[in-house]
Amino acid sequence: AKSIPNVPIDDFLSHDWGTSGVQKYLSLLVFYNSRAALIAGLLTLPFVPLLESYFPDAFVIDMNTEDEWGPVVLGPLWMVAMVVYWVVLFQWHHVREVAGIGKRVFLDKMCISQTDMEKKRLGIESLAGFLKESKRIVIAYSTRYMQRIWC
Repeated sequence: AKSIPNVPIDDFLSHDWGTSGVQKYLSLLVFYNSRAALIAGLLTLPFVPLLESYFPDAFVIDMNTEDEWGPVVLGPLWMVAMVVYWVVLFQWHHVREVAGIGKRVFLDKMCISQTDMEKKRLGIESLAGFLKESKRIVIAYSTRYMQRIWC
């Protein structure tokens, strides 16, 4: 068997297999990308008056309601910031990867063969080594997480 040099792993992702993949994916987006998304959304706000001066009627939605201050109008301020927030939340990990500052995350399903049973067995037997080479462990906690056999 050929050996390859170890590459340090930033995060070892621990999770249970019974929880929805979508739920885990969304949780990881929040864990890894929400800070950048919040900052990007907030940094967008000072540019909104500039947008409003060039496009005064764009993005304006009259909610056809009135409160004690008059009609409720939703302007581009919130919409632009929200769009920037959501785009960054869903794409920031790709930006980090392209910039060469992506995180190396060990996720068993992606890093251990799921089709070749011998490679899968060797990968499972090597979990302690992968964990040892990781800078930190990230737990995708769910109600089922503590019911796993090795916890």
